[in-house]
Amino acid sequence: MRSRLSTFSALSVLTSLFALMASPLPAQQTYATASGSLYTSVTLGGCAFGGICVPPPTTYGDIYTGPITAAGVSAQISWPGWHSPYPLPGGTPMPGGSATVSASLLSNSLVVDFQGSGGFPWSDRADIDLSLHGPANQEVHLQLPVNPFTTTVTVAGQSLGQGSAMVTNIPANGVLPISVLVTRSVLQGTGSMTLSWSYPNVTNAGAATPGCLGPAIAGAQGEPLLGNTGFGITCANAPASSGALSIIGLSGFSTTPLNIAGINLWVDPNLPVSTSFQTSDAQGDILRPLPVPADPNLVGLEMWAQFLLVEPAGCTPTNLSASNALRIVVGA
Repeated sequence: MRSRLSTFSALSVLTSLFALMASPLPAQQTYATASGSLYTSVTLGGCAFGGICVPPPTTYGDIYTGPITAAGVSAQISWPGWHSPYPLPGGTPMPGGSATVSASLLSNSLVVDFQGSGGFPWSDRADIDLSLHGPANQEVHLQLPVNPFTTTVTVAGQSLGQGSAMVTNIPANGVLPISVLVTRSVLQGTGSMTLSWSYPNVTNAGAATPGCLGPAIAGAQGEPLLGNTGFGITCANAPASSGALSIIGLSGFSTTPLNIAGINLWVDPNLPVSTSFQTSDAQGDILRPLPVPADPNLVGLEMWAQFLLVEPAGCTPTNLSASNALRIVVGA
């Protein structure tokens, strides 16, 4: 891959990109959906030899079943302290406790979090069906870091082990199915499990500034490859039927964004920038076409992109929010 082009030549090819924005785009875009069940429980009670229980065991439990969202969902319980009716060493009662299992679906990761404390062992479980949607045969990179829980991830019938990565492709039907099962045993602690994914040449480059609906999620439709007139940038979870501004520039801030009007701007405004007014649809989705010409001089061109969104009055201090940022590199 060639090094970044000079500012002058990059501006020239960027202008060429914008000139092709009238090209038709396929409807399908790259995004993720997830649903499943979260369950946490604990059983209190004392039993003598012979199976006689005084008082009878009591189970405290909570279950969430439904969509996994960017805002996060959870199942959570709390239980009182308990003293066995039978002699225990030192006669110390068991303290009360609490447990929570939560999950959230972000722009490029699924996070499952277990938290809890108390004198009794509790059980937690997250059973999630994750689907990555995109154009057929699009390459996807998956990563599962080591985590302290029993974790089983199955990608279209193939196992993804802890601490390992996988490169696969979106099937012909446009949906890559991923099954995720995470359980916490008695000897395992609290913490998070993160399954992340990325698409070639498009990476997440900065966190969102949330609005009323939580973080707006910027993504890509297809891959930024030479001659791909179907490439575009997308935004999900924006305010429905509302105004927005898409920003594309030749550089960005990799660690510290520029804070303007209460939002974090990751695109560097000191280099050439293109802006376009957009309107989200009734579902809060936005598509900005960005077709890539078949010009070999474009290979290696780096662009940063982000959406600034108009929020309903009173939702944020300035009635604005922003999506995460994307770093896009044109490939051959």
